[in-house]
Amino acid sequence: MAVTSFVYCCLLVSLLAGSALGDACKGCLNFDEDSFRKVVPKFKYSLIKFDIAYPYGPKHDAFVQFAETLTDMQDLIVADVGIKDYGQKDNEDFAKAQKVDTTKLPVIKLYKGIKESIAFTDDEITIEKLREFVLENSDVHLTLPGCVEALDKLAIKFTQSKDADRKQYLKEVEKYLTETDNEVKAKQVYSLYMKKLLEDEDFVGKEQKRLKKILTEGQLAEAKKQILQNKINILYAFEDKTNKFTKRKEDL
Repeated sequence: MAVTSFVYCCLLVSLLAGSALGDACKGCLNFDEDSFRKVVPKFKYSLIKFDIAYPYGPKHDAFVQFAETLTDMQDLIVADVGIKDYGQKDNEDFAKAQKVDTTKLPVIKLYKGIKESIAFTDDEITIEKLREFVLENSDVHLTLPGCVEALDKLAIKFTQSKDADRKQYLKEVEKYLTETDNEVKAKQVYSLYMKKLLEDEDFVGKEQKRLKKILTEGQLAEAKKQILQNKINILYAFEDKTNKFTKRKEDL
């Protein structure tokens, strides 16, 4: 998507505003109503968190960490709107116009353009749940650490196909030309998961549960934790999302 120099200026101003607020959300833009209306229409999707002016805590941390994984996205921007309930009450009217209950912050919304939005409704905010929220409500492709975008796409096609076609996608994965050691390791995992799924349709759920249990309960070195997390990340590409989520759109 071509982004005009005007929008770049808006983004720069927004980033500087974020810095002025003490880097409230690294990897995010900082919006008020004016910057929202200037920048959001230029992108296909926008993930925006409405929160107190100086947010903190695990929910904010998860949002920041997720935003940092999206810095190279072309069709999706991530932003933060700081709301004050004192003084001039910055952004309070703007938030209410966006159907945000300012007594129940933070509120996270995914916008398609500027006129449609979907609210994140899970009480728990984690990187995994934010990722699922974006994937379930957009056609944005997210490549997580340890994953390979081209192999992710083959995994998605594999999951959506019948058995006969699945074997063809397995062959494509095995023929994929790797360029780094990390891609070699990832390719082996994608291939293994496809073979397991040909044998057991329930493999993904079982393997996610097994790996997450090891990751949370085991006494593991950081390197081993990263290997397990990479395997979990690759598994997400194999999830069948057909009936997992019903889209909820709000007219603004």
